[in-house]
Amino acid sequence: MDYFINLPNISLYYGSAILIFLIFIGIYACITPYRELIEIRNNRNAAAAVALSGGMIGFSLPVVSLIANSANLIDFFAWGTMTSVVQIVTFFLVAIVFRDNQERIKECDIIIAVILASSSIFAGIFVCGLHDLLSFALNP
Repeated sequence: MDYFINLPNISLYYGSAILIFLIFIGIYACITPYRELIEIRNNRNAAAAVALSGGMIGFSLPVVSLIANSANLIDFFAWGTMTSVVQIVTFFLVAIVFRDNQERIKECDIIIAVILASSSIFAGIFVCGLHDLLSFALNP
């Protein structure tokens, strides 16, 4: 019976998670120099799929943690925004280290895609830990 009592809250966080995820994917797709969805759909580019999937997983991991540990929706959206920023910064840091990653993704180079995906996942896990650490420190 407790499930039905919490259903409005669960629905609110679930809808918010979908909304923030779609906003992130839209921003991420606009910022990256290659168009992942077009590369995946038209060119069947596995490297673009792996890179985008890494960004999606790296973003989703903290969102799940945020749903479980946020104090309220404002906290959820603030940390969700920070998670987006961290993912975008991660993309650009990989682009700095591997200057030719754009061309390599377009050429379906799976190696650079795995590096980008794992960097995104690492960044997501890092944000999870940071949120949990700060939540614990502020609310012992």
